[in-house]
Formats: sequence, C-alpha cells, structure tokens
Amino acid sequence: MSKLQFWDPCLQRCFLLYYLVHRKDRWLTSEEEKNLFSHLKGRLFDIVKLVLNTGLRQDEVFSLPRSNVDLFRKTVTVKGKGDKVRTNPLNAAALGILKTRVKTRPIHSELVFPSAAGTKIMRQRLVRAFSKAVKDSGLQDFHFHDLRHYAEFQIMPSCNRVSYNILDISYS
Repeated sequence: MSKLQFWDPCLQRCFLLYYLVHRKDRWLTSEEEKNLFSHLKGRLFDIVKLVLNTGLRQDEVFSLPRSNVDLFRKTVTVKGKGDKVRTNPLNAAALGILKTRVKTRPIHSELVFPSAAGTKIMRQRLVRAFSKAVKDSGLQDFHFHDLRHYAEFQIMPSCNRVSYNILDISYS
C-alpha cells in the first residue's frame, strides 16, 4: 500500500490517499451510470446518488441522523470505521438529496434514511435491491461498495488523479 497527499483548498485540509497498484476496481462508464440510475427507484436512488457524491459507507448512510447534516455549512458528519468521526463536504447533488430527505423524513425517526418502521435500514434488503437493479441494467461485476471507490475517483480533482485505484481517504 502506498500513500499520496492531496490538498483540498476548499476545506483547507490535507488528505492522505492510500492506493494499491494491483487492485481491480469496477468503474462505470457514463452510459452504465445512466442505465443503472434508470433502474433505481425511490430511497435506493437517493442512497446511491448520495454515496456517489460523498463516498460514504453503507452503514454511515443507514445510521445518518438528521442532526449530523449541516445544510448551512454544507457538510455531513459521520461515525466511520473504528468509531472515527469525520466531516465530509457536500456538493450540490448531495446537498439537494439531503435537503429533500430531511424535509420529508418521517416525524417519528431521526434517521435521514429510515426503514418503513422508522428504524435503521437492514443491509440485506438494500444489497438485494441494489443487486437487482445492477442485474436489470445489464451490469456485471459491480457491487454496492464499488460505488464508494468510484466516488473517491470522481471526487478527486482530475489534476491529482493517479493511475492507481484509491482504497481509502482519511484526514491527516
């Protein structure tokens, strides 16, 4: 595993990018992305769009409370792996999704993406629905976690892209 530093002038922070040379990630072409989104509906559409625009993990999205979304500062604070808390910036697409979800969420749930019962979404149900959309769109070898890696590739400015596949971004 190797490291690459990336300075974000908007956040005034330095990111450490970890990458492997031989990891095979699955990137979507613009046509594949359009086709996939045509097979996503409702909450799943919003979740996938949010992950593609923020790079959040599944559990970070499922556990996201309204109180961790700062629409004024355009950030979202999540508790990630190992209970590490981090704040992610929101682009216009992610901000739009979260504004809508925060306004329309059920009153009995603090979660941005609650289940019908107002509790945390079961991972298996989302993965099953996502897998069906992937299959219906004719994609092969594409999994939900690939969205996170694809997002990291898209979020990075093109001048700092490397020919390696990025595994993780963390603040230094």
